[in-house]
Amino acid sequence: MIEETLRVQVSVASLPLRYAVEDIEAGGGLEKGDAILAAYAAVGRTQRRTVRTRTASTSPGSTIDKEHLAFGHGVDVPGDNWITRSKVPHNDPAVTAPRHERKHRRMAGNTDMVTFIEARLTEEEQVARDAGGASWRCPAEVPGEVHDRTSGIAFTVRGAGYDRHIALQDPARTLARIETSRVLLGEYTEVADRDTDRPNDDYASGRAVGLGFAVRQLAAEYAWHPDYKAKWLPRYIR
Repeated sequence: MIEETLRVQVSVASLPLRYAVEDIEAGGGLEKGDAILAAYAAVGRTQRRTVRTRTASTSPGSTIDKEHLAFGHGVDVPGDNWITRSKVPHNDPAVTAPRHERKHRRMAGNTDMVTFIEARLTEEEQVARDAGGASWRCPAEVPGEVHDRTSGIAFTVRGAGYDRHIALQDPARTLARIETSRVLLGEYTEVADRDTDRPNDDYASGRAVGLGFAVRQLAAEYAWHPDYKAKWLPRYIR
């Protein structure tokens, strides 16, 4: 299946890396020094190969001759091209499953990430509420102390700067951040099925990828958690 895929859809369809060293009369003719555009995709799509593909079996995607130029030709073939082939198992559901099933799998994968983040936010929310859920402050008259809004709760922190940092991360601020994160998750959930490695060129897909990048950054804040999965790392797509 891998070789057939490489034959039908090579990684580079054409590449001008060759030049005529002398005048060539074949085809439309080339003069010495002209760039030669090698059409690698054409090699696997000639009429002869197309006919053999359709008659090799009842499946349109089956062919006897699976030769291709996906990795170049001759001395230009990289020695590590086997690595590319090994990255896609023949029975990988992400490749072999029907289109609607692949979409369902993508949705399930993104849903798992959203569920993971929601669980972490719920845990943080409980901790913040157990701590009173209020804002904290550092009274100028008692340096090193952190008080709640009514000064009913106070504790002393030894070390310059720690008191202000702790007060800045008070329960009220944590609850506000959690609410913002949940709004982001809600927006992402609506288009999560479009957040893929190869998104479509439309507004909805672009929105999904943009929101997905933010959500993956949010998930990465919990990379220390044992349930975090490396596949949720932010994607960098150009």
